[in-house]
Amino acid sequence: MRVDLIAIGNSKGVRLPKALLAQCGFTASAELEIRDGELVLRPVATPRQRWAEAARALAENPEPRLFDDAPTAFDDSEWTW
Repeated sequence: MRVDLIAIGNSKGVRLPKALLAQCGFTASAELEIRDGELVLRPVATPRQRWAEAARALAENPEPRLFDDAPTAFDDSEWTW
């Protein structure tokens, strides 16, 4: 997508379409960095952002394991929740 640089005082800005902001999860602020000569703009990650989802998933799994893809004897008999 090509966008125009807009004069804002002594700086330049970019207008981002509302649909694009929503699709990427942008709210009031963003993280901006220069990586390999390119500007990278991403939404600010909030602490504990997905904790509620993780807690629900944990509650749905009656026998959580430390490593689901590699069960061990420790998981089966020694670990207690």
